[in-house]
Amino acid sequence: MARTSEQTASSRHQHFTVAIDTETEGVEWEHRPFCMTASWRDSQGSLVSHYYELSEPEDYAEAQIILDMAERLVMHNAKFDLQKLILVGLLELRGLQPHQIHNTECIAHLLDEQRLKGLKFLAREILNEDTDEEKVLAQARRDNKLTKADGYDKLPREVVIPYALKDTEYTLRLFEALYPQLEKHKDLLALYAQEQRLELVLLHMETQGMALDMEYLEGAVKQYAMNILQTELDIQDIAGEDFNPNSPKQVIDWFLAQGIALEGTARDVLETVDHPLAEKILYMRDLKKVHGTYLKPMLMEQRDGLMHPNFRQHGTKTGRMSSGGVSE
Repeated sequence: MARTSEQTASSRHQHFTVAIDTETEGVEWEHRPFCMTASWRDSQGSLVSHYYELSEPEDYAEAQIILDMAERLVMHNAKFDLQKLILVGLLELRGLQPHQIHNTECIAHLLDEQRLKGLKFLAREILNEDTDEEKVLAQARRDNKLTKADGYDKLPREVVIPYALKDTEYTLRLFEALYPQLEKHKDLLALYAQEQRLELVLLHMETQGMALDMEYLEGAVKQYAMNILQTELDIQDIAGEDFNPNSPKQVIDWFLAQGIALEGTARDVLETVDHPLAEKILYMRDLKKVHGTYLKPMLMEQRDGLMHPNFRQHGTKTGRMSSGGVSE
């Protein structure tokens, strides 16, 4: 059964704003949500919050009703939660309209791009709400021999539920506090509408994924690994088996013994050195950069030949987008 932090009013009015959050098995694309929490105001203006365990059919059905009834869905880091709800069939991407989806992270960023945008930080700074969530969850993980990488689904529900409910309560209250400020600035409001549209475009792009040439990628990973090994052997032939090309001290000391004084081991320094060892070290760094930063991560992150990127709309103060791990 769905659990609530306050008793639900018997009358459900037709149009209302609902704050939504999900807790998941992990943060990768394929990781599924195991619960959804929702907060809204009843017809008397009282705050109502519910927890839905999505593996329970009754809870799943109740969550579907709430999502269907909502006139506006408010989330913090909305694209992440939308993707998770789509993954389990509670939402359909093609049925989402930009004006329906509100993102408190985005609103906070537009109002002040210099401040942190994490939900707990904003709750503390704007709502004067503090939480011991990290401390309690850390203790629960120790008690149950879990790590953060194990996700939230393995934690006892009596630990997870109170904090999951608080997240949507904070999100709803932040929306109520911040959105009226946004409405006072027509230029920001217009920019926010643009961000709402962009959010769904990015979600669609992430959902479609990026196809990879797996035969080429797997071959390139192996070839680069072989090239790295051969280059390391070449370096040992020149400098000796005990030489570590990744140690700035050893590199500087070795060249000093050859009568070459280096100010450091950065690329711009080594490029001025006319010696095969300097060339090999720079070549090895280039190989490792391509192999370890681009090729191997793509191979590890792909699923059935597709990569599902995470585009971060509000990841920088300057407003440019970035791509990487999921933020809070």
